[in-house]
Amino acid sequence: MDKHETTSPPGAGTGDTGVSTQQALREVTAMLGAIMQNAPVGIVLSRDRRITGYNPKFREMFGFHGDEGVGMPGRAIYRNDDEYEALGREAGPLLSQSLPFSTELYMRRQDGSDLWASLIGYVQNQDNPREGTIWLIEDHSERKRAEEALKKTSDELVAIVENASVGIVFTRNRAILHCNRAAAEIFGYPSAEALVGEPSIAIYPDAQSFERISREAGPPLAAGQSFQAEWLFKRRDGRPVWCRIYGKAVDPTRTDTGTVWIVEDIQVAKQTQEVLHQTLRQMEALMRNAPVGIIFTRDRRILRYNPRLAEMCGFDGDEAVGQSARIMYRSDEEYDSLGAVAAPLLSRGLPFHTELFMRRRDGSDFWVNLIGYVQNLADPHEGTIWIAEDRSAFKRADEELQRANAELVIAKERAEVANRAKSEFLAKMSHELRTPLNAILGYAQILQRENVPRDRLLLGLDTIEQSGQHLLTLINDILDLARIEAGRLELEPTQVHLPGLLRVVADIVRVKAEQKDLLFRFEASPQMPEVVRVDAKRLRQVLLNLLSNAVKFTDRGEVRLQVHAAPGWTDCLLRFEVSDSGIGIAPEFLPRLFHPFEQLSDAHRRAGGTGLGLAISRELVRSMGGDIAVESEPGQGSRFVFEVLVGVLPTEAVDTPRQRAVAGYRGPRKRVLVVDDVLENRALIGDYLRPLDFTVGEAVDGEAGVELARTMRPDLILMDNVMPVMSGLEATRRLRQDPDVRGVPIIAISASASQNDRDRSFAAGADAFLHKPIDFDELLRHMAALLQLSWVYEAEDEKPAPGSMVLPPREHMQALHHLAMMGNMREIRQHAAQIAEMDSRYRPFADKLDRMAQGFESGAIRRFVEMHLRQGEGT
Repeated sequence: MDKHETTSPPGAGTGDTGVSTQQALREVTAMLGAIMQNAPVGIVLSRDRRITGYNPKFREMFGFHGDEGVGMPGRAIYRNDDEYEALGREAGPLLSQSLPFSTELYMRRQDGSDLWASLIGYVQNQDNPREGTIWLIEDHSERKRAEEALKKTSDELVAIVENASVGIVFTRNRAILHCNRAAAEIFGYPSAEALVGEPSIAIYPDAQSFERISREAGPPLAAGQSFQAEWLFKRRDGRPVWCRIYGKAVDPTRTDTGTVWIVEDIQVAKQTQEVLHQTLRQMEALMRNAPVGIIFTRDRRILRYNPRLAEMCGFDGDEAVGQSARIMYRSDEEYDSLGAVAAPLLSRGLPFHTELFMRRRDGSDFWVNLIGYVQNLADPHEGTIWIAEDRSAFKRADEELQRANAELVIAKERAEVANRAKSEFLAKMSHELRTPLNAILGYAQILQRENVPRDRLLLGLDTIEQSGQHLLTLINDILDLARIEAGRLELEPTQVHLPGLLRVVADIVRVKAEQKDLLFRFEASPQMPEVVRVDAKRLRQVLLNLLSNAVKFTDRGEVRLQVHAAPGWTDCLLRFEVSDSGIGIAPEFLPRLFHPFEQLSDAHRRAGGTGLGLAISRELVRSMGGDIAVESEPGQGSRFVFEVLVGVLPTEAVDTPRQRAVAGYRGPRKRVLVVDDVLENRALIGDYLRPLDFTVGEAVDGEAGVELARTMRPDLILMDNVMPVMSGLEATRRLRQDPDVRGVPIIAISASASQNDRDRSFAAGADAFLHKPIDFDELLRHMAALLQLSWVYEAEDEKPAPGSMVLPPREHMQALHHLAMMGNMREIRQHAAQIAEMDSRYRPFADKLDRMAQGFESGAIRRFVEMHLRQGEGT
């Protein structure tokens, strides 16, 4: 098709396109039928400028009977040919490029009446725009009339302000945003436009005067009170002018909404001073006692109200609390009619606005402007806030004030909920922390005994390691949740080899699935890019959480990870689907599924979880620009879906070298100074670095570290941030000031993983930052970069000579790889013993495996097995 062909508004069609299969046609037809029948907006299909179909809402909007409009030209729903053709000229270029088109305009019903509508058009088939166009039409006539009425009211208000006999100035962020003609005359400007945009200080005689009024007026304005004073100002020509000023914050709870000032020139208006005083008193009373009533209702009953509403309705104190809201209306018919109109909007979290008569307790009636809002958009049933206001009040300012009051009430309620959640959180965390600590401390006491059998020793160490990992996961989840709730979670996108990342995730999950005799399927789109820019840590965290949950809640069948890709020029939309054939989720639990600490399964399946994973995963996906959707049916399984837009990079942009165990380094020996007040932390780092041929010195605090650095002259310093006597930050600053050691690289180490701690470390002079528990692979990367080291790897030093090590059958190698991924040292040793008994030729391999398992070298075992698996594949 010619890419320059254009389409038109409803009635402008495109050609037909064939459908791949009858099944696809039936599915699309069923889906389109459901949308057409149930959509709350008008939908009309067009092709070749004729109407080919529409839904009931469209028929209702335009007054068609049945399908009489099908086949009619699209011009039938427009007011005239000129408007129809003009719309076609605007829409055609966009629709011909498969881009959506939207506008608002008048359209015409069959009875000849007009309606104001929003119009959105899409081509039915982006590959072939001529196949037809879908138009969504929504009637906004009521809104249009309201906008015109609002404009009229606004114009009237502007006229009042512009013709007021006193100056009116609106300021925000220390600048004049609006003023009337009288204010410009007072300050000696030729027009209001000349004064608008000037900094507020321009009308003060000096900076001290400006700062003094800020100090004096700031507190009462922030407290919602008015500020009055007589003040010396400066005209444009520099002459002084005394004015009486009256200020009021638009919204005291928000500093960015500005302040309204009433300004009276008392130098030239002495003869009218009493009149102006009276006017100012009236305006002050109006601003301070705005005639606005506020009432809170739930289930059509009054929960509370303010004194102004009690005064308006004639209530004596709180006598109306708990009664039906009907007592404020003139009749049952008017009350029920109001509910019928307001309820549909409020139930969807939308505001409701009307004007009507209400009735006082003494039987008299009064006319009010009534606005209703739900207190909580997420749960409209929590209640409704109603604002009853006098039309003569300063409408806009009063609405902002009342909304602020409503927000304060809601904030108070939410604070109470937060306090309850904090108590629940502390109780939950106490349990979650004590459970693994009990195992760690218990086995630590057992292992202190003499003559503990080696198998028991291995079991204890394995339990301590797993419990420690659980504690670390729990702490990381809590920190992530805290960062999310504080709005301080920051993504760190990097260049990532996507197939490699997904392969690691799939390997981890496959092991867990096979432990439960489940089938794990991983399917990736052939269009998936190799190298992308994304936060690999967070993406991996989300996938592992969803997949681990899928395995946990599936007893038979399969777990599936599918990755779909829709590549563009420079980015790619990735769609991840995690599905299982597990127990599923009941419909009533789905709204709570992503709440923190929610665990909706039985106690057996909750074991080992904190209820934070899904909450954190959703927020992580949202921070990446997507969201997680879930479909589930009890007994049939669940399906979680999320999409992430990633940048696509050239394939050569990232290197994916195979990890190998470091055995040493080339070149002169290096000296490393470890500064930490905890003996175990120093010992851990020393025990790791000394076998790699580093000379390690130790200091117990920052002060001792500075002294030892001057005598030892290390090549590198590992500095803990928090220590007694002198902190690591202070020690780092002092080392950077010492000419003898200022050039020594320093790696800051902290138990806090916050961005603030990282920033403070670099500000003190650190060259790199690590958080505890230390990732030794990351430590080695920093050391290599800072010391220009070239590592020597185990694979280079210990590669067996050809024929010196015979490998067992491949199925045994794969089993060992799974055990290594699980970190189960005891089963690895048992499996190694079985391999040695199978054939004496396997003994060198089995002995080396057993030695590494005794030393709990899980990473080395995994790399050792993977190396030989790859060698086996190449033979």
